[in-house]
Amino acid sequence: MFEQRLRHFADWSDNSAELHVLREVQQGFVETFITNRQSLSTKDLPNMTTLEQWLLQWNHILASVTYMHDFPLWMQYFPKIIFLVINKSGSGVISRDELRVFYSSFLGFDTQRVGEVLDIAYNNMTSNGDHPLRYRVYYLCFANFLLGRHPHGPGQLLFGSFEGSPPYSTMFPVDYSALNCPTEKLEQYSPHKKSNRHSVIV
Repeated sequence: MFEQRLRHFADWSDNSAELHVLREVQQGFVETFITNRQSLSTKDLPNMTTLEQWLLQWNHILASVTYMHDFPLWMQYFPKIIFLVINKSGSGVISRDELRVFYSSFLGFDTQRVGEVLDIAYNNMTSNGDHPLRYRVYYLCFANFLLGRHPHGPGQLLFGSFEGSPPYSTMFPVDYSALNCPTEKLEQYSPHKKSNRHSVIV
């Protein structure tokens, strides 16, 4: 179903290279979340996975991941496939209108929801239009979507808003208290160290 929807939206032919890669990605997904589910749970539901099994498998994957290249190969190809699906013009740059069509036609957002999220999402992913949404930029947004520890950053709106998203007005809050903090009390950033801060540090 997922393959068919993407293929139909992107209008790929049976012999297209993109469709072959998409099928490999889908096969990797099935093997990861459905075929291998029995190793993480005693439940046996043919061709299905429960929410608990889904979360357990994601926990298993993310436990050893720090960078995008740590993910299984199929997941590393997934952002490229989604980028090609959205960039129907083949220009190499996702336009605001292409993102709008993806939100409305593929994700099924109604006009009101598209209006609420489109400008915010596009501006966040392009730094207010300063950086065209080429694949490299989209790839970094996708990495933020998968690896971000807090609901901030352009990856938050990659597939539109979701339940539990903070109000858009609070995105990227800045904690100015660090300016007046003694040097010995400043928290040094480390990707492996959990911080008590919930905002961008100046």
